[in-house]
Amino acid sequence: MKGKCYALLVSLALFSAIEASAGEWERVYYSDFGGNSATDPHLGPELTQDEMCNDLEYDTRLLSGYLITKYWEGADYHSWYNGGDHTSPDDKEIGYFMAVNPDSRDGAVPVYRVKQENLCKGTKFRFTAYVANLTRPDDISASEVPPVLFLGVYNGPEPKTRVAEYAYAMMTISSDEHDANATSLNWQKMSIEFTLNSDMDFAYFIVGMQNPEANGFDFAIDDISIEMERFEVTGALSSNKADNLSFFEEGGSLHVQNVGGIFSYSISDLTGKSMVSGSTANGMIPVSNLQPGAYLVTISVNGEKRVERILLTGSK
Repeated sequence: MKGKCYALLVSLALFSAIEASAGEWERVYYSDFGGNSATDPHLGPELTQDEMCNDLEYDTRLLSGYLITKYWEGADYHSWYNGGDHTSPDDKEIGYFMAVNPDSRDGAVPVYRVKQENLCKGTKFRFTAYVANLTRPDDISASEVPPVLFLGVYNGPEPKTRVAEYAYAMMTISSDEHDANATSLNWQKMSIEFTLNSDMDFAYFIVGMQNPEANGFDFAIDDISIEMERFEVTGALSSNKADNLSFFEEGGSLHVQNVGGIFSYSISDLTGKSMVSGSTANGMIPVSNLQPGAYLVTISVNGEKRVERILLTGSK
């Protein structure tokens, strides 16, 4: 449970108050698994404990488990597509991706996860990953199944309770439309957009597999990203110091610096519901009755206004 402590973090990456148009996205997480230099070894490192899920083991032959690798060229014990990572699919020298050869499981099984913190209710996110089926169609028998993968955002490290209704998508990754003799993987984009409606200030972004089978179900993952939609900032203050407008919290008040003179203000939540409004000559706005979270602050001077997105956060 968050306590009341009003440390204003206008420079926090997820909530930076910068001018932008609605619909623009800011990337707050990205993983391409590395290997972007020709001097990097052909096999990449194991996942970190923060990224790794369930009990998949790192296997350099990929008989079972997962592997971080550059361009894959099928060995005698696999009839898989050849190919490289999503960014450079035909380049054998650069770019790691994650290849997975699972055993049979029931239910939703995480493969890769990212924990994001300092989140606030009402923020819109986009979660994206590129995936590919590794098994060539000429090697698929009647008993083998294509991989069924999902993206989901949850309130814990296991895929149980989603943080929003639409924070989930599932896709069957077919190999039927890809040339069996192709020299690159058929990368496909999976992506979800959702508005966080959970009061929790963290979430787990998970790439997972649904009911994996030991026969077939071989796949690759690459270029995992999380983006936040920027909020539209409009107007400009008439003060000659408007370009240096800044905020800080102290003693239960939000201090607005570099404005000068009397100005009007209002604070609303991200749905537009008004929380605080008034005017001040000393640049101080009372916030002691506000809970920690994200807010929109409107400052009006001489009939012109500026809207800033801020975050009050912390614990006490």
